[in-house]
Formats: sequence, structure tokens, C-alpha cells
Amino acid sequence: METIITPDSKFQTKNFYLHLTATVIAASILPLISLFIAAKKPDEVPDSFFLNIFLLVLIIIWIIVFPLSRLWISKLSYVIRDDQVTIHKGVLTKTQQNIPFRAVTDFILERDLFDRFLGIGSIKIQTAGQGASTGGYEGTLSGLLEYERLHSELRDRMKTLHRPSGPTATGEEPDEGDVFAAMLTELQAIRKAVEKG
Repeated sequence: METIITPDSKFQTKNFYLHLTATVIAASILPLISLFIAAKKPDEVPDSFFLNIFLLVLIIIWIIVFPLSRLWISKLSYVIRDDQVTIHKGVLTKTQQNIPFRAVTDFILERDLFDRFLGIGSIKIQTAGQGASTGGYEGTLSGLLEYERLHSELRDRMKTLHRPSGPTATGEEPDEGDVFAAMLTELQAIRKAVEKG
């Protein structure tokens, strides 16, 4: 079974709000910087210098970065398969990132201020090699409209695939302490065999 998901159009709206926020922050900080520098060294830096920097920041944000990020979002898609999650991304360089469920340790649901306002969410994929403690995740499914349902489905699928295989004598799953005791016994037997040989 294969499910293809693309970010909702509200993710493009979030992108617009993020760039608008960056513009407002730049417009707020620039006068403060110019006042600070003018107070320290009034004759060295002309006022037009700060206006030019502000215009350059606006050009970078709205003429270069904003259209590229919109295009990047439009090329973003996620494929949920029985055994893995695949993220397709990229504009000039296409990337296909495969994350097998057997490597996944958790799916983290994340909603920032803009996500909550727009009614969307993101699911971060944590694996054994990456995690919140290392400051990163293996992949992120961003701009999801039905984020709660997908988060629940992904976690259920991960739990199903991580269940120990093989029947037990009682038909129930073994206790974690029993598993560790069996592993310890097996390791002790291996150690004795190595010491004899």
C-alpha cells in the first residue's frame, strides 16, 4: 500500500508569513542599529548606508528567497509505504530520502505559532542515529492538514513493525525482564564457549 501526501496550500501561506515576519524584524532592527552607530560615531556612517542595507535585505527576501522557497514547497511530497517513509524534495537537485520504519524510534508532532494559527502541523521523524538530543531529525513531514490522524497511523505502524516476532509459549508477549534475562544467559554461554576454545 502506498499513500502520497503533499503539503497543504496553507503551508505556502505560512511561508508568506515567515518572510513577512523577517521583513518586519529587519525593518525594526535597522533603525535601532543606525541610532546606536550614529550615537557612537556620528560622522563615520551616512544614513543612506542603512537605507541601502535595508533595501538589499528586502530584495534578497522578496525577490530571491521567497520565490525559491515557494517553488521548493511546491515540489515537496511524502510517500508512506508499508515499510518506509519517502520524502521527495528539491528544485534544481532532486532528493529522495527513504526512512525505513525499522530505523524509526519515534514520530514527533510539532506545531509552531503559525501552524496553530493556520491549522496545520509537522511530523518529525526520529531515528536511532538522529534525535532531539543531537539537535536533528532524520526527516520532517511539513505542512500537513490531517496531522493528528497521520501521526497516529505512523506511530501505530511503527509499533506494529517493532513488535517482537515469533510466538511465545503462553501466546503473550514476553516481559522485558525475561528478554534481558534470556539475553544474559545466552551471552554467558557464548563467553564460556569462547574461553574453552
